[in-house]
Amino acid sequence: MVETVLLCSNPVERDSDHLAHVVLVRDSLSILVEWQWMGRRMFSWLIATAVGTQGNGPLQFDHPIGIAVSACNGRVYVVDYNNDRIQILNSDLSYIGTFGKIGSGKGQFDSPRHTACDSTRNVYVTDCYNHRIQIFTAEGQFLRMFGRRGDGRGELKAPYGL
Repeated sequence: MVETVLLCSNPVERDSDHLAHVVLVRDSLSILVEWQWMGRRMFSWLIATAVGTQGNGPLQFDHPIGIAVSACNGRVYVVDYNNDRIQILNSDLSYIGTFGKIGSGKGQFDSPRHTACDSTRNVYVTDCYNHRIQIFTAEGQFLRMFGRRGDGRGELKAPYGL
């Protein structure tokens, strides 16, 4: 695994695919930037790739704030905060699909903040103002959720990270 050096403006989130040494960062222009560290003992270089524009369509983002790369399938999951959705990309950053929309029902979000993947291909998303964590399949199908607003056991207040 390579330590990250962020060279773009206003980076907010990053995640690393340990096998391909890929680092993804979100910049202030709502574009994902991929930095690949290509290194050998005494010779290395950085390759930068940008994907996406501002908007609400496929490969368009409005404040992409969280990024996770699945070690199981190489997919990239991007929290598209102001669009209240998650975009799924291939490891080459091509578009696969989207899940979620504004709301409080199962599979709906009110300001998603962060995402993470586990070893069984599940995708976890913090649903900030619904005060819960939602769990999805790798394809974005809702599985379950936990949490509700409060201070007691099993209760959350605007979860931000995982």
